[in-house]
Amino acid sequence: MAFGTAESGTWKMINDTLVEFKFNSAPPNLYALYGRHNNNIGDSIRIFFQEFSNSESLIHLGKFDKDKLRMKRIFNKNPNCLKFPNVYTVKSDADSILFAHYQYWDDEKWELYTFKNDEKYNDFIAVINDQELPTRPFYANIRKNGLYFLEEKKFSRKVALDTDKETAAFVNEIVNFNSDPDTLYFNPYYKEVREMRMEEFRNYEYTYDKQKEAFIAENYTSENGDDDTFDNMRVLYSFKAIRKFSVSNNAKIHIEEVPIFNFSCE
Repeated sequence: MAFGTAESGTWKMINDTLVEFKFNSAPPNLYALYGRHNNNIGDSIRIFFQEFSNSESLIHLGKFDKDKLRMKRIFNKNPNCLKFPNVYTVKSDADSILFAHYQYWDDEKWELYTFKNDEKYNDFIAVINDQELPTRPFYANIRKNGLYFLEEKKFSRKVALDTDKETAAFVNEIVNFNSDPDTLYFNPYYKEVREMRMEEFRNYEYTYDKQKEAFIAENYTSENGDDDTFDNMRVLYSFKAIRKFSVSNNAKIHIEEVPIFNFSCE
């Protein structure tokens, strides 16, 4: 586990001295797609790709022939010197949005996700979830010197948890983190606010503008006095999860090698 990170989970007593620890489940699917209606981009569609640069992922928009499926690389291979945000705007049909992921561990097959955009959204957040989170339970014996972890063969002693506000907020966010939320909230600069942290903004009088599909706080004041910054939260857009999708393996794909984003320091 890296410094400054944590994983949530549960524990139970197997017997008088043996404790079982289990991690909370990882996101159920590799890809997730969220959408909203945006009247400001006309007949275009817009997609923000969150955390895609480390994945060899492909995309296809609109109608498709499953026997002659053409898909485009999202990022070049081994990208570096990345920029933010990675937003793709294009005139296209978006009745279906397909993602594919290269499975090196499974006979080098492509896993295909097909999302059906029945709500006719045109503004999207595409999320790729970390599937490498630890999932196996682990065990420890209760001994006089503390907990003895059997796999690592070392002791761990209980330490007092800091009670300052910042630590409490960090622990609360980890414990209550929802890896598969129904709604995501972003400001116009693609800074995300997880639903659990919306409580921090209760002091502002947000009202929901149905036409803009946005929460707007007219009384919001920026801490640094600059209204045009990444941290400005006067406007929050809500993106709804698209739950209608299918997953298939061993898809036959023709790859368009020219990527949407091409980042290289060279």
